[in-house]
Amino acid sequence: MLEAARWLMKRSMLPIWRKPTWYHWLALPDFLTCVRAAIESENVNGIYQLGDDLPLTIQDGLDRFADHWKTPKPLRLPGWTFYLAATVVEAFAIITGKPSPLHRDFIRIGMISHVGDTTRMKEDLLHDLAYPTLDDGLTLL
Repeated sequence: MLEAARWLMKRSMLPIWRKPTWYHWLALPDFLTCVRAAIESENVNGIYQLGDDLPLTIQDGLDRFADHWKTPKPLRLPGWTFYLAATVVEAFAIITGKPSPLHRDFIRIGMISHVGDTTRMKEDLLHDLAYPTLDDGLTLL
């Protein structure tokens, strides 16, 4: 997804909605460490909230990616434009009999903040993150 975002940002083609949407970012190496710990540990069960130490809005995160990649920042658009785009794509899919790559449900899910308590992750899976913030993780890109 990051490579797609980078490609779109280079061409000023990645919009984002204006409403702040909070998100727990997590660097891939830290994610993989958590998955490995979950597989190998006998005491791990249930659902774990994974995330780094500093939740950010998706908007701020994309702006930081743009600064890092030296690309234009994503254009801010009203939320209804994303629902309109999904509606048009869904209608086109119905007309052509093809599957729709974009749904209004995807937009709705994407616009919901996804931040939670990562205490269990820190206790059971990964005590110290290798990349505790998005800024630390930018070194991977």
